[in-house]
Amino acid sequence: MNSKIPKISIITPTFNQGQFIEQTIISVLNQNYENLEYIIIDGGSTDNTLDIIKKYGDKLTYWISEPDFGQTDAINKGYKIATGDIINWLNSDDYLHKNALKNISNSFLKHDVLAVTSIVNNFDNNGSWEEVTPFFSEKQDYIAKGFNNQPGTFFKKEIWDFFSPLPNQLHFTMDQYIWFCFWLTQDASAFKIENYTSVYFRRHENSKTSRSIKKELFNHLGPNFFDEHNLIFWSFFKNISEVKAKLLEQYFSKDFDFNSKEIKFNKGMQIKGVNTSSMFDQYLFVLLKEDFRTRNIRRFKKSLDFLKKNAGSSIQPELYKLEKRRYYLLPLKGFDCLERLYRKLKMTIGAILNSKRS
Repeated sequence: MNSKIPKISIITPTFNQGQFIEQTIISVLNQNYENLEYIIIDGGSTDNTLDIIKKYGDKLTYWISEPDFGQTDAINKGYKIATGDIINWLNSDDYLHKNALKNISNSFLKHDVLAVTSIVNNFDNNGSWEEVTPFFSEKQDYIAKGFNNQPGTFFKKEIWDFFSPLPNQLHFTMDQYIWFCFWLTQDASAFKIENYTSVYFRRHENSKTSRSIKKELFNHLGPNFFDEHNLIFWSFFKNISEVKAKLLEQYFSKDFDFNSKEIKFNKGMQIKGVNTSSMFDQYLFVLLKEDFRTRNIRRFKKSLDFLKKNAGSSIQPELYKLEKRRYYLLPLKGFDCLERLYRKLKMTIGAILNSKRS
């Protein structure tokens, strides 16, 4: 084994994914990456998952099957075992692109960075589409506007060591937590965006992602994802500004108990090169645009008033444009109500006519 080749640890958390996990395992083993550590953490599957894991057991570094508290708990268990220089998790319904690990390894060897992100190919029964992490000129924009393209984003172990364990109260956005912490504490030079595909991300009706996005919200997230995404920001700003925390509280779903789920950040975390006030303004402005789209007049007004008084000059031009459109909100909301009423009336009349015909 070439000692210069970095060890890569892949953790696969799984539970009752016998339909897909074999493809996942094969995609990792067929990388033929000579310094691979492959760990599978099963949550006590009752389907054929264990039969498949055992089939490849002699090729795995470690595997276990026992009840856990969900995906995040499984990832944390895997991390405690992982000894790689580079770590990521691969869900048991996704699979690696050919030569993905070699490409990731070469990126880390070529660039003196702590994180590398690559293209993720999403696919479902209707086709496929690529997701790429966009480039931002300001660090805080990666936090306020960007998302961790997790399947394709690999972090050095030292990042994991500092920010783990992932908060177990996060079931959907544990990847955003490590992304949030990374950008608060690292220079932009520690991050590299690559133009190759590393992972195929499967969207299917039983996947956690698909089941959660029943209603499209902020940046195409479903309510479960958004509540946890907002929880990360709220937990951070709760210790900085009560006013800002209160503004974010209005965005949680009514039944989301954010107080009991507060995230405790590493006390030794030193913020580097990020203007947290600007970061908050950018994040709130993204939410403000979502309020306009969803016609939430009360929340729109509250957030707009705050930004008008407090936002920096960089956001003011866009804020001014959005403010001019605020007067369309009430007519648009009225139109939406009429449209919904028309649809219900049309369905009711159709049902009555069909019953008479029968």
